[in-house]
Amino acid sequence: MKRHRLISTGADNRGMALLAVLAVISLLLVTALGLARKTGVSALASANASDRIVAHEQAMSGIHLAMALLAEDASGTDIDSIQEDWASPEKLAAAIKAAGLDNSRLVLEIQDELGKLQINALIKKHPGRELNPDWLKVWENFFDPLTDDPVALTNCIQDWLDVRDDGAVTGISGAESDYYLSLEPPYTCANGPFTHISELFLVKGISPELFEGETDNEDAEEINPRDTITVHGLEEGKADARTYAFTAKVNINTAPLKVIEALLPREKADLANDMVAYRDELSQDGDAYINTLEKGWADQVIGFSKEEKEAFDRMVRYDSNLFRVTSQTTVNTVRQSVCALILRTKNNLSGTWSCSILQMTKEM
Repeated sequence: MKRHRLISTGADNRGMALLAVLAVISLLLVTALGLARKTGVSALASANASDRIVAHEQAMSGIHLAMALLAEDASGTDIDSIQEDWASPEKLAAAIKAAGLDNSRLVLEIQDELGKLQINALIKKHPGRELNPDWLKVWENFFDPLTDDPVALTNCIQDWLDVRDDGAVTGISGAESDYYLSLEPPYTCANGPFTHISELFLVKGISPELFEGETDNEDAEEINPRDTITVHGLEEGKADARTYAFTAKVNINTAPLKVIEALLPREKADLANDMVAYRDELSQDGDAYINTLEKGWADQVIGFSKEEKEAFDRMVRYDSNLFRVTSQTTVNTVRQSVCALILRTKNNLSGTWSCSILQMTKEM
């Protein structure tokens, strides 16, 4: 019996040892699988990081290519229009290819920032209260297709921009800080210029839905505020120690249809389509534009009265020095978009043109 017990004890010990070995093997296997999994994730993360770097560099190459194109363009003409190479997606794609970049992965878009409506131009000088009467009409025209009460919105924008915050509001629909502080979350009225287009949605009565045509107005249209409105356009050389102003002039050679509609007298807004068609008209073979866009070309399309022409001329220009460049690229599964605000200036001594980046944002 003792011997039997000894044999049983030995078998038990060997069984326990086997279980211990299996447990160790299982632990090692789990550890190995975990390590392999982590190594795979790490390798994937490393690859993604590498792709992000490459995508960023390619996107920045697009920005610098656009700057070179804009500088070269200024040396050949004193106007800027939709008829030029920088405004053509096809010509930009060809320039990307000519520069040795991959035009299947890199897409460039150049917008004239001064072809948009300047929201800050509603006030003549900042900080201040005096309205620009021409631009009061422009903003009422702009909001007219979007809402049943465009005056209410312009009143609120005026209160947001003007320096006053004493509780007195414009009309019966305006709003100052006492209104905004009653909201959840509360915030104060800026009483100064907009610095980013998104701030427009802080103003009473203005929301993204307004621009998407989702209002009580059955005739409301969808308008992209980023294509039609700008917070930029500071007037160079006119600022003093106390005040500054915005140019309050729109380049009608590049302005979208909705912008031109707002610049025209309300009863003539439909003629904006004729102006766009005039700018876009091509020769029969489609290789060249028929109409030049020199100063005063709108007179050939619109029958202005003397008063209307004077007001229109006060608000328009035919050139630009401020452009928004969007450079988008894709590397494997990584997509990156870089947007830069570009200022174009001329060296008065050498006569050469150059571009500089004023502002840049990056989106993944």
